[in-house]
Parts: sequence; C-alpha cells; structure tokens
Amino acid sequence: MRSLAFIMILIFALLHLLGFFKAYHLVRIYEISAAVSRAWGIVWLLCSMLLVLTAVFYHNRNKHWLMVGIVAVMFSQILVFSFWKDAMYGSVINALLIELIYIEASGKTFWNRKQQEA
Repeated sequence: MRSLAFIMILIFALLHLLGFFKAYHLVRIYEISAAVSRAWGIVWLLCSMLLVLTAVFYHNRNKHWLMVGIVAVMFSQILVFSFWKDAMYGSVINALLIELIYIEASGKTFWNRKQQEA
C-alpha cells in the first residue's frame, strides 16, 4: 500500500510539471489550453517539488510528510481553481491525498492514545 501511494503521489507531481513546462515553453503541451504565465509556472513547479517531497517523506516514514502534504494539496487546489477548465480532475486526486493524510494522522492519534492508556 505504501509503495502504491508513493508512486501515485510521484505521478501527480509529474503532472504538475506540465504547467511549468507550458509556462516556459520547454515542451509543446496541448492538454493545457489556457495560457500559463511564468509566475504561475513557478507555482506549478513549487507544487510539483512539494509533492515529490511529500512522496519521499511518506515513503521514508518521516513525521513531517503530513504537514508538507497538506501544503502541497493547498497549492495544488489553488492551481486547480485557477486553471479549472484544464485541471478540474486534480480535485479528485487532491481529495484522495487528503484522505490518505487523514487516515495516517488518525491512525497515529489512535496508536498514541492506546500507548498512553497502557
């Protein structure tokens, strides 16, 4: 399960690179119909880097992956709202990532509570 989530987060990070590539005209991308400014391109790149960091932290069981993941999802959702026509389905993936964060966080809370009771 952990490896599958890791791979899915990395793929999602790669998808965010499309906005950066479109903004800097590194590759012709027809899937994004809206014009992407260089400033928005930096936001796409930042979000991609945050998602990669989230995936690496998650895979290595670093406790900070939850915070980085929440910030990454917030940036990603801002991009979805800003480029709704092209990126609306990103909301589904963001929701799945938030669900993963919630499950992990609630599991840790439950485990910590059980240890304190013992």
